[in-house]
Amino acid sequence: MSTLASAINAASQTTRLSSQPIITTINPTTTSTISAPIMEDFLAALHSWGSILLRVPIQQLRPHAEQREVNRDHVESLKVEIEEKNLSAFNPMLTLMHYSWEDLKKLKALSVAPSGLRGDLFDGGHQLQAARELESVKDWVVEVFPYG
Repeated sequence: MSTLASAINAASQTTRLSSQPIITTINPTTTSTISAPIMEDFLAALHSWGSILLRVPIQQLRPHAEQREVNRDHVESLKVEIEEKNLSAFNPMLTLMHYSWEDLKKLKALSVAPSGLRGDLFDGGHQLQAARELESVKDWVVEVFPYG
C-alpha cells in the first residue's frame, strides 16, 4: 500500500473529529466556511507518515529555477478559484526547503512555517503567482521536502 493510500486509510478510520473548520473562504463578503473535520485528521495522518505540511507565508516561497513559464490565463483562472473557495489545503504546493529537516519534523501539521524557512517550489508555480497577485492571500499549505 502506498504512503498516500495508507495515510488516507488511517485518516478515514480515526474516531476523533474536530469541531473547528480548518479552511475558510478568503472573500470577506462571504461568510460561509468549508467545514471539513476529517481534513484535519487526514493531514495529521499524512504528517505521521513522514509528509510535512506547513502554512508558509507567500513571501517565503519562490519558483524553482527550472520551473516552466507561467501561463497568464491559468493564473487568472486560479485567482478566481482561490477567491471563491480557498482550497489551499486540498492543493498544497510542493517545495524543497532550506531549513533543518529535523526541526521541521518536530512541527505539527499545518503549523506556520518558521520565519527563516525558504522554499523552492517545484510544483505550484501558477498557484504561487496567483496567490502573490491576491492581497488577501498571506500563506499557503505547502508539502515540504528536504534538499539532497
